[in-house]
Amino acid sequence: AVFDHPASGQRHSIQEGVPYAEHHAGQHAPPRQKRIFKALADNGDLDKLALMDGVMGSSDRHQENYVLSRTGLHLIDNAAMFHQGMHTRPHYWESHYGPEGLRQTIHPEAVQWAMNLDADKLESHLRRYGVGKRGDLDLAGEAGRRVRALQGLLRGTGGQTSRIKAYVSTLGRLPEGS
Repeated sequence: AVFDHPASGQRHSIQEGVPYAEHHAGQHAPPRQKRIFKALADNGDLDKLALMDGVMGSSDRHQENYVLSRTGLHLIDNAAMFHQGMHTRPHYWESHYGPEGLRQTIHPEAVQWAMNLDADKLESHLRRYGVGKRGDLDLAGEAGRRVRALQGLLRGTGGQTSRIKAYVSTLGRLPEGS
């Protein structure tokens, strides 16, 4: 939830607590964390999370901005959404797949999910919840544009594209030599 501080007027957000949550332990991750990542990768949810981070312009999904719990992976600290500058790939995605895995074809369930996104509905929903403009940029419209760009890439490749190309398509440009 987003709210304005009653005294200062400064905008803040609050999120529901995640019981028994812990940060990813990286290369020293215990078996329970590895099982969570494997399950999310096997059903396509890890790709879906990364693609939505791209659509929403998340530029700050480092190791401290997601937690794992008994129920899965939870994205936290969403302050750097709708970013227009440089983006980094989500840490949770890169740490699970590694460079080779990011070059592999995106999960078919994630492809189907992305193709079923309704860009107009997303824009409308974001506007209804107060996502407006930053300067001249229509942030809700930008999220819709990113969905359309992703869907265009997936249509053009028959869904057979690499994870990294799919993610980068949400940013509006493909890397050199891709």
